[in-house]
Amino acid sequence: MHTLIQFLALEWPWRLPTTLILLAVLGLYVWGWQRARRAYPAMATPLRLLSFGTGVMAVSLAMISPIYLLHGEILAARTLQQILLGIIAPPLLWLGCPFHVIVWGLPTTARKVVTRRILLRSTTGRLSRFLTRPMFAWLGTLTVFLVWHEPQIVAWTLQYDTIYGLALWIFLLAYLLFWWHLVGTGPRIHAALPSWMAFFYIILGGELPNMVTGVTLAFRDSPAYAEYAMQSQLYGFSSMQDQMVSGGMIWLFGSLAYVTAAIMVLARGFQPGEGPPRLPIYWEASERTIAPGLEHRVIPEHLRKPNRYSNQ
Repeated sequence: MHTLIQFLALEWPWRLPTTLILLAVLGLYVWGWQRARRAYPAMATPLRLLSFGTGVMAVSLAMISPIYLLHGEILAARTLQQILLGIIAPPLLWLGCPFHVIVWGLPTTARKVVTRRILLRSTTGRLSRFLTRPMFAWLGTLTVFLVWHEPQIVAWTLQYDTIYGLALWIFLLAYLLFWWHLVGTGPRIHAALPSWMAFFYIILGGELPNMVTGVTLAFRDSPAYAEYAMQSQLYGFSSMQDQMVSGGMIWLFGSLAYVTAAIMVLARGFQPGEGPPRLPIYWEASERTIAPGLEHRVIPEHLRKPNRYSNQ
């Protein structure tokens, strides 16, 4: 265990292409946030900046930290990458309202071109709306999750560092699309999912495969991935302990995130609508509880409807 702690403290893989991409995205966001802050302070809030920055940090931990170097030796490291890129980073990034903020950081001409091609009825806009439909996002995320845990795919990606790095980006993009329909931030090119549909969207596309995979790994009595069977012993724990911890991480963190999100979206359908009409201020408790047809016994004489025969 001491060897593992020393490795995490000293070995940092500054993967240049990934580092430049993350710095560019963060720089564009900060620049756009500063410009939008002057024009629309209600949109460019410090909390959004903190959320987006935390999301970028989560992606950085998964891609350019010692966790990346350990992904081929410790299954728990690979699982932590999955949690960071699929559960933690996407909601934080979307809560920062990145589309509107980053667009504000672009030159005026580029800003108009981007918004026109994505939001208006252009060919690019129609294609974007078609490819990012909720059904495609749900199927794509489920497919990526299943492929990510396929033993043969795992063995293949571990052999090539470039392929594994590309797999991480695909995993992140799939879950960005998945959470986009739940968070509901811009660009709003799709109608918001009804509460009941969003609930099943989360449970069937997120919680169910996550829970099954986590429980299976945690209680499996044999190694699921031969590549990790001998590696973890170098750091003071067995491969079965590594696998049990990995399954528990998937189960715990995934269920916590998905169940919480499902409850939140389901609660939208129970928002109180219009209440009953307000009663006149002269109504007393006895007047509110009087049986229908007996109102005349408690309504004051001067407030009763006049009788058409009263003047006769």
